[in-house]
Amino acid sequence: MANTIPPDPYVVDIETASCWASLNDRQRAHLEKLHAAAQAKDPSIKESAQRRCALQPATGKIIVIGMLNPATDTGVVLYEGRAPAQTIEGITWIGTTEADMLMRFWQIIKGHPIVTFNGFNFDAPMLVGRSMYKGIPPTQRIAPRWYERDRHLDIREELSCFGRMKAYDLAFTCDLFGVPSPKGEMDGSMVEAAYQAGEILKIAEYCLDDVEATASLLPHVARGMPFWTK
Repeated sequence: MANTIPPDPYVVDIETASCWASLNDRQRAHLEKLHAAAQAKDPSIKESAQRRCALQPATGKIIVIGMLNPATDTGVVLYEGRAPAQTIEGITWIGTTEADMLMRFWQIIKGHPIVTFNGFNFDAPMLVGRSMYKGIPPTQRIAPRWYERDRHLDIREELSCFGRMKAYDLAFTCDLFGVPSPKGEMDGSMVEAAYQAGEILKIAEYCLDDVEATASLLPHVARGMPFWTK
């Protein structure tokens, strides 16, 4: 098991949207029933059943995948749409289908570890789950056992000592380390509405901001990891 930052990683982030429109009546009724039961137990849940669909691979879809190689300062943003590859300042933007996004993702990261912020709990399960539903074989394991860092380093988990301490969101963490915060006009709670409004490029730009912010945290995490991982 690796004790430090894995070599030559890709920093990864995804954005998702609900598949509610493609679900049948029986599936929707089931989800509404589950949602009502969850709200009865926890009145603080304000999101609709439709919005919460975006957070599960069975009921949500990936609409953006952002990737950055900090060693070369180059990357790729894959987003839902139809647009040829266009490279701007080292970042290649491609509009395509979810299935093609996933195929490209697995080929790009093949042989590379990934770095995420909360990827153990969200990005990795969504990427693996959606690949299964689309019939796309992963090229490597990105949902490893806890404490394994050679394939997937989750900065949020590192900073919370894998749940022993309080975990904070990306914007809060960036402020703590004095790196530029990615949260501007959009945050995660606004993605579904932006998607329904057809603002996919705005969502893609937001995703890239999160990727770059996560990459900026890597040097800070690298300084501390050897002292608590050995």
